[in-house]
Amino acid sequence: MARLQVSCASKRNRPDAYERISHIGGIANGARWKHTSDDAVRYLNRKINTYFVIIDGRETEVVITERDGIKYLKTLRDNMSTDHLLNLEDCSL
Repeated sequence: MARLQVSCASKRNRPDAYERISHIGGIANGARWKHTSDDAVRYLNRKINTYFVIIDGRETEVVITERDGIKYLKTLRDNMSTDHLLNLEDCSL
């Protein structure tokens, strides 16, 4: 299982935060990677990859959650006022 640091997120123009992230990405072993949100959900479910972000110098897991029947990614530290994945720089891979 690969453990990947997420350092960027591509966003769509959607009104609900849980529908905005289209891709996540980063650099692993010197190579850039980019996964669609749907692929990342599948990889997490199948235990192919795990993902994390660095928040305040600490690793925070990216997890799957569901709202209105839609599975989406968020960090364990997300609360109602902060969406840590949406706050990452845009992926221009």
